[in-house]
Amino acid sequence: MKTKAHWVMDYETICNCFMAVFIHYKNDKVRKYFVVSEFRDDFDAYVDFLKENVKNQEYHISYNGLGFDSQITQYVLENHQEWKGLSPLVIARIIYGYAQTVINKQELKEMLDYAPYKLSIKQIDSSLTTGITLQR
Repeated sequence: MKTKAHWVMDYETICNCFMAVFIHYKNDKVRKYFVVSEFRDDFDAYVDFLKENVKNQEYHISYNGLGFDSQITQYVLENHQEWKGLSPLVIARIIYGYAQTVINKQELKEMLDYAPYKLSIKQIDSSLTTGITLQR
């Protein structure tokens, strides 16, 4: 039986670049980097990675993941098919636009689009946990 590969992760969204970094929670030498910009296009590989996370029932571990990163993950999972044929720069701008929407909703204390039970990839959000230690 394959051991699940849960991932410590973080996203950076800039108006013309999206970056995703994933580090295996037990082995920090196992890393995945994805960039979507006019200079590099890892979008399909990134989506494939997310689909593998869903299939293997892996978790994402982050700070404020429920309030930001998981919102972007779910948005990408639900909409990536509609973006076929778009340039990586356009996709990065779409993700950036959605990220700004998420940030604005947080600032206005509005409900986010994806409640935890709606997420395809379960989260461990370190901004909400205290006293939890992950064993390496």
